[in-house]
Amino acid sequence: MSLKYIFRVIYKNMENYELTFIISANIPETEHQEIQKKVSDYIKDIKGQISKQSYSLGRKKFAYPIKNQKNGFYISLEFKLEDKDDLKELDTKLKYNDNILRYLVVKKPFFILEEKKEKKKEKKKEEKKEKKKEEKKEKKKEEVIKINLDNIDESLDDLLD
Repeated sequence: MSLKYIFRVIYKNMENYELTFIISANIPETEHQEIQKKVSDYIKDIKGQISKQSYSLGRKKFAYPIKNQKNGFYISLEFKLEDKDDLKELDTKLKYNDNILRYLVVKKPFFILEEKKEKKKEKKKEEKKEKKKEEKKEKKKEEVIKINLDNIDESLDDLLD
């Protein structure tokens, strides 16, 4: 059995998607959380599972005006969905939300997720190795300092006698 098959069985053939949307710059940042909550509720309404909470990419300037606006706040989130036909319902809800200027839903392939997991594991291993090296260096420095202090005490005793 391949890992892809096992993954599909575990998650009941759920597909991974990424949604990125732009919130109008006219809307105060205090209301962004409410809009993000509405979007996550849209996903939950179509029986989707949010796998990665929404995160803000910040305020960006557009290459060209969108609905007579030059700036917008980019928000992105990842979710899993069993039936891709439910994306149409999500599409209509996002389309009729006046606070959202544009949006894009992209299907994330399985192999990208696996590569990310492997990269994370490799990074963790490298960080552990670096921490061990730093700890060894610190221990050596402490030993050198102790030795030097011992020598200082002996030399002071010799000078005082």
